[in-house]
Amino acid sequence: MELFPMMKSQNLRLASVRIDEGPTQTHIETALRVFDANLVGPKKYVTLYAKYADLMTLKAERDAESFLLEERTTTDMRNVRESFFHSH
Repeated sequence: MELFPMMKSQNLRLASVRIDEGPTQTHIETALRVFDANLVGPKKYVTLYAKYADLMTLKAERDAESFLLEERTTTDMRNVRESFFHSH
């Protein structure tokens, strides 16, 4: 299979490389550094969005539904409102 037909006149060949060759080791080390540097982002996002996990599992919706089904007095509702605004 010709991958680069426009370069056919250059008579290019693929040669095998050994894993212990200097240039190969340099490229592996560079790739590992890039990989390690890019791990920070996903870990950071997992931590950042962990507090929203209940929304994705519908737990928050179930909790809200059960909360709304409970009977409460006006005083109870004021206490709920006060605790909500003081926590945010």
